[in-house]
Amino acid sequence: MNFGSSVEDFGFLLVFSLAMLFVLPLLLGISGLILRLLGLKSGGWQLLLMILFFGGLIIGGSVYLDAAGQPITGVVYEKKEQIELRIQGDWQYQFDAIARYRLDGQPPSTDLVAQMDDSSVGLRLKEAQFDELTTNMPVALKVLPLWRSLTLVRLANSSTREWLPWGWMAGAVVLVGAGWLAYKLAQTGTAALIIISGMVITGLFTYPAVSVYRTWQARDSLATRPLRAQGTVLEKTLITRIDPFPCDTDCSNEWDTEFDVPQQYEIIKISYVPEGKVEAVTAVASADLGSVQLEKGGSVQIAYAPDAPRAVRIVGASVSHIWRNAIGFVREMGLTLIILAAFFAAWALLGRLFRWAIRRRVGTV
Repeated sequence: MNFGSSVEDFGFLLVFSLAMLFVLPLLLGISGLILRLLGLKSGGWQLLLMILFFGGLIIGGSVYLDAAGQPITGVVYEKKEQIELRIQGDWQYQFDAIARYRLDGQPPSTDLVAQMDDSSVGLRLKEAQFDELTTNMPVALKVLPLWRSLTLVRLANSSTREWLPWGWMAGAVVLVGAGWLAYKLAQTGTAALIIISGMVITGLFTYPAVSVYRTWQARDSLATRPLRAQGTVLEKTLITRIDPFPCDTDCSNEWDTEFDVPQQYEIIKISYVPEGKVEAVTAVASADLGSVQLEKGGSVQIAYAPDAPRAVRIVGASVSHIWRNAIGFVREMGLTLIILAAFFAAWALLGRLFRWAIRRRVGTV
């Protein structure tokens, strides 16, 4: 779900976006006042109230767009595919498109400069949605007029059910439930606290191990990639150092998790045209350094699946760096973890000895 507008009303869209910066503090003040009138403390309740308000506003608007939106045929004006190489040692895609449409249902202009009656919208898309669109070709949209040319817009073949991040929402519910259960169990005694700590530590080590294994299997499997193609190497990036848990802001008080990888590897961008398509896609693959010899601009044989044309595998390349570097990270950080565990254990033991000495001293007086 996105906001669309004409060139004439684009300024109103900017004013609306800036107004939201002033609305947020106002709503915070109103919510705090309501909580005080109800005899509730601010803080957690205020945050919950704001989440419910904005979440209800966004989800309610999306559901209303599903129910009352008008079908309109627009035109794909531009498609943009971006690939970001991350410090974590992997990459992520971002798929965007700009579509033009007219609220009167007439075909919009495809010229460089939009007409006054043309409206446009920027769409953040999934990979499959992005590949279904073709520049300068029609696209089915669903629009909900708000004021003048300001509209809520989404692809006609998508809905709120597909748009909502169900995985993140379920994870948040599970996390809140686990936190509440841990709080209740921690109040029952030391034994429960030890059990909870063991479960947390097990989870912290189990999830990354399972994730690394699944990633390795997904990138290494040729059986799930039955199609073959010849691609062109666009770019190669040598990876010698990664940070699995980078910090986003001030890193002065953060645990530095950056390390030199024991198995260096290359991230390769490849251009090719999938079977049955007319436009080339930019795929990304990784390969252990030295396992395959590639040159920029040269040809490379790849394997891919028809429903995932960007998740390619370079034929003949090795991807052992996924699990080798994971083991290297554990080995690199293991000494630090052992030192921290020994410190806390010694601190707890000294505390018990100190309390025992105090009780003995008091008993002898």
